[in-house]
Amino acid sequence: MTNSGMQEAVNQGMQGDAAAAQGDFASAATHFAEAAGLFRKLGDDTGLAQALYNQGYAARELSDFASAATHYAEAADLYRKLGEEKLLAQALTNQGYAARKLGDSASAAALCGEAAGLFRKLGDDTGLADALNNQGFAARKLGDFASAAMHFGEAAGLYRKLGDDTGLAQALYNQGIEAAAQGGFASAATHYAEAADLYRKLGDDTGLAQALNNQGAAAAAQGDFASAAMHFGEAAGLYRKLGDDEGAARTRDLQAELARQLAGQN
Repeated sequence: MTNSGMQEAVNQGMQGDAAAAQGDFASAATHFAEAAGLFRKLGDDTGLAQALYNQGYAARELSDFASAATHYAEAADLYRKLGEEKLLAQALTNQGYAARKLGDSASAAALCGEAAGLFRKLGDDTGLADALNNQGFAARKLGDFASAAMHFGEAAGLYRKLGDDTGLAQALYNQGIEAAAQGGFASAATHYAEAADLYRKLGDDTGLAQALNNQGAAAAAQGDFASAAMHFGEAAGLYRKLGDDEGAARTRDLQAELARQLAGQN
């Protein structure tokens, strides 16, 4: 293939990037696939790996996790062959995320574990935090709550160091879930409370409502019914504001359970 073939491959990749930037992931996927085909014909493994990685990204955004996993896996194989450790780690993290979405938690844990090891070696705290987060979710699905708590805890420390309040809020919220799953309701309440403060600061009403609901449940589990009622009440108001009927229903269930507990005390 001539230089015109290389230029066309590059152009297709650029068109894919432009489409993705506009949120048109179906068009982006088509352009990235064209680029991948051209780079494959050219024998250009570097270009092919990038195009495949981008195909994985477009497929992920379209919720086509099976295709995403396939593209990320081939990209990872090429990056491994090319000795590109950071790009390999990124591809493995995303392959693990896709595997988790497909219900293959064991593969997700292994892939994100390898990615975490690479990011740790490279001193890449941002990549490491994301890989650990995915490891935590995979461990939870496997029923290994202790490992999940450890991964989310380390991720939280990294997000705090990086000044990433969004990542930190999510990691703290997940730490709370793991603590509650192991009966540590006092620790859970602390994590949920800090997550709620961050979601409030970020203006994320959905995250705040979820954190308040769980903060209320942790308070109720410790017998602090006044705090539980306060948290559930604020969460209910947020769900009404958001027009989230499903969230509001969850809060009503929690409030009903709290009322039953209070009735049992009287």
